[in-house]
Amino acid sequence: MRTEGISPNIATFGTLVSALCSASRIDEAFRVKEEMLRIYDVKPNVYIYTSLIKSLCMENALDRAIRLKDEMAMDSDLGLDAAVYTT
Repeated sequence: MRTEGISPNIATFGTLVSALCSASRIDEAFRVKEEMLRIYDVKPNVYIYTSLIKSLCMENALDRAIRLKDEMAMDSDLGLDAAVYTT
């Protein structure tokens, strides 16, 4: 995409993070989350956080999932909805 001059958007990143999480490639999904903001100035949304939290829970990384939920709660633009709490 970058070589074609096309910048990824939130939907692109959401799809990528979700796919990585589904493949149990959680560390890579977290790298994408960090790079999307740092390199592309695209802020993670609820869908991305929920994908990450769900994957962490499935891997029994509950402390890490709670820390991520707390990080999400500090962002006033993100709403902690039922999807987050039922993940």
